[in-house]
Amino acid sequence: MSHSPEASFRLGLEAYRAGKIEQAAGYCRDALSAAPDHPACLHLLGFLEFCMGLKDEAESHMRKAVSLTPAFAEGRCHFARLLFAKGKNEEALEHYRETLILKPDHTEALFGMANALALTGRPNEAMDAYEALLKLKPDHPEALNNLGVHYFDRKNYEKAERFAKRAVNLRPAYAAAHNN
Repeated sequence: MSHSPEASFRLGLEAYRAGKIEQAAGYCRDALSAAPDHPACLHLLGFLEFCMGLKDEAESHMRKAVSLTPAFAEGRCHFARLLFAKGKNEEALEHYRETLILKPDHTEALFGMANALALTGRPNEAMDAYEALLKLKPDHPEALNNLGVHYFDRKNYEKAERFAKRAVNLRPAYAAAHNN
């Protein structure tokens, strides 16, 4: 390695921003070979591995990053998203909740939590999370659409249609909303 761990991390971040995912991961691995507990680098490498479909490796790196920096809300939210993608819904929910304790207005965590709640058979809690998200970000087409689906499931067709129309108005090419 010809760079310091911090320099390798910065190069990895630059490569990621330039869309060079594999190159960025290489820089992160270089940095971690010299500084295995570099939390930002662990998080970035985990995120990059997730993008590359290497979910098990990503989980290992992100789990370590979260344990080293438990108050880093963004990292915890990314970890929750990974866990959700791996089907570890209960653990994902725990990390989404922790993210929201750290940063109550974290809209990505609210959306992820709402989706996880819906898929784990807790539609009332999911609806509450979508509503909370829409108070913070009223122009979130996916949350509008998903909330509309929940209203449709409850046979409240008027509200369902209203939410679907708002989603379509915000994103006219949003196929899922057109189907609702």
